[in-house]
Amino acid sequence: MSRKKPIAAAVEEPVVVAQIEPTVEPEVVAPTEEQEQPPVATSEQEPAAPASERPVQLVRRVLKQMLASTPPASRSAIIAECVKQGCNLHTAKTQYQKWYKNP
Repeated sequence: MSRKKPIAAAVEEPVVVAQIEPTVEPEVVAPTEEQEQPPVATSEQEPAAPASERPVQLVRRVLKQMLASTPPASRSAIIAECVKQGCNLHTAKTQYQKWYKNP
């Protein structure tokens, strides 16, 4: 039976770690009067939608507006308007269907 000689331990070289510079936080600039302001609702208009409106609220608001028109809008037109205003296509379809079953 032959005996194997032990392998000499490998000498590891020191690992060099690169220095990472800290990132600089961007400055927050206050809005000026020149920048576009959100639309202000008048008594004649429907209230302007808040910028943080949730998708379900958006679909319900569009449904209310478009079904009040004469003649009432179709399902595809309502969903297209929701998507145009920034809602996900499938969220709009789901919320329309939920409204359709329980208006």
